[in-house]
Amino acid sequence: MAARKDFSRRQASRFDPEPASGFDDPTVDIADPSFGTAIAAGYQGPMASYENHALVGAVELLRSGQINLGALPNYTLPVYRSHSLSNETYWWIVTDSSDEGNAQQLGINYSPKLRFAAQGRTRDGLTGAEEVRIVNNTVGGRRGLVDFSLVRDIVPGHPSPFPPSLVQPGSVGDELYTPLIQLANGGGEIWNAPIIAGDVAQDYLNQFWDPLNILGDIPTVAFDYSPLWNFELYTWTNDSIANGIRTRLTAEFEVLGMAATGYVTSPNGDFLSDGRVINNRPIVYRYL
Repeated sequence: MAARKDFSRRQASRFDPEPASGFDDPTVDIADPSFGTAIAAGYQGPMASYENHALVGAVELLRSGQINLGALPNYTLPVYRSHSLSNETYWWIVTDSSDEGNAQQLGINYSPKLRFAAQGRTRDGLTGAEEVRIVNNTVGGRRGLVDFSLVRDIVPGHPSPFPPSLVQPGSVGDELYTPLIQLANGGGEIWNAPIIAGDVAQDYLNQFWDPLNILGDIPTVAFDYSPLWNFELYTWTNDSIANGIRTRLTAEFEVLGMAATGYVTSPNGDFLSDGRVINNRPIVYRYL
């Protein structure tokens, strides 16, 4: 007589998440955290890296919103509605603060480097961070705004696709706009608070995606972290492609190493260099 195997434990641990759990890939079977131990599953504590960010492990850096680590990772964060000095409506977010305590309270990234944005002035009296005030528990009254009426478009060049023959950004800030603000009556802290939309319905805001980017400094690991990145565009050389060297690069020093050996260059064929473009891309999550 054949022995009857007990599959009850296996069936009970099958991957069957709730829709709001964030784990929406049915092909992934998540092991019970108590597997192989005498400790009940309900007693599993947080990863040590959440208590001490210096330890190896995942850390949710931008805690003000909700992260989804499923098959289509995404992040939902609070959006604030304010009015400019000219009484125009705009929507904005906040992701980084130059003050550590303030960053912890708001659940956003700490970037002490942002303090430099308020140093120095142009001939017109402008700094890298616009000075605003908190009035009735609301941050508003900005002078610089963004024009979102444009349609983003890019047309490849010929015979080489880069530089493109036409580039039209989807939004353009005016001569007074900066994504950084300084709270004049809030300790002088600098916030990374980009305006992401004009006078639109809130549902319109749930449609934004990002390309693959590579960077070297993230919060909790590097004290020189800044949400503002100096953009350096690279491309594989024809020889690299012909010899099968081209692959996906995922680390800063991988790119720099490939550039040093001549496998990747700037799109015009020159050595990898400053693209003279600044990206505003705060870090949401640390995996290790």
